[in-house]
Amino acid sequence: MAAKSSDIRDWLREQGRAVPANGRLKAADRAAYEAAHPEVADDDAAYPAEPPGGPESDSAASAEQAPRAPRAAPRSSAGGWLRGGRGKKKARPSKEKRTFPRVPVNRLIEHAYSDLAWAAQGMPPLSRLLEAQAPLAGIVLEDKVRGTAVDAVLQPAARLEDLLDAAYGMLTPPMAVLAVMATAPAPGEEPSVAHKASFLSLRHSLLVMARVGGPNLAEIEERGKANAAASADVDKFIAYLFDMPAPAEQEAGAAEAAETLYASATYSAADAPV
Repeated sequence: MAAKSSDIRDWLREQGRAVPANGRLKAADRAAYEAAHPEVADDDAAYPAEPPGGPESDSAASAEQAPRAPRAAPRSSAGGWLRGGRGKKKARPSKEKRTFPRVPVNRLIEHAYSDLAWAAQGMPPLSRLLEAQAPLAGIVLEDKVRGTAVDAVLQPAARLEDLLDAAYGMLTPPMAVLAVMATAPAPGEEPSVAHKASFLSLRHSLLVMARVGGPNLAEIEERGKANAAASADVDKFIAYLFDMPAPAEQEAGAAEAAETLYASATYSAADAPV
């Protein structure tokens, strides 16, 4: 076992040597002690050297304590927010951009030309020209705009065209009929501009309605006939219940009117009152 510093100091004092109470022992003093005590010489050689200039006392012989690990400072919530949040948020996976298949724009262009022709009815030559160009414009411009910026702009309208036409063809005709009735001139008076515009709006909405129902024309005709027959039977039954005179036969049934509307759609501005 290595000699203690306190034992060496006590022995040196017994030998009459002046030994400071603190500080590092001289090498000569330690060598003298080891020479007088050979049994500890080997162990003393392994004695750890004292740090230069470091304080030394009798208590230094006690077992050295391992240094404490520094305690982590508590992290305040305010500091976390100032540093950008309490913790790093996991990156959300980017959403894939939804893509739609390309829709041909030939019908959209053709219908746009037809609408322009309807709007130009005040100038019959121009109106007829635009109506004649409508099918050609749809075929020619479809190939010209494919893949261009114009095509990207037209794609949303082309995808929603059927939906918009259906809504317009179903909602506008009733409102146009009400407008025609509200602007009707008194007997003997000239029809107003609003009355003529109402007729034009009615005509255009009926054309759109006919265009929407064109693919299902046969089904529409069958349903129209069935509804007309059912309506006539209901009117007769009501007349029977209340002992009313039988309703007069209509000049044209609803089925015939619907068939004429969807099959020909030949109503023109010339038929409107002038």
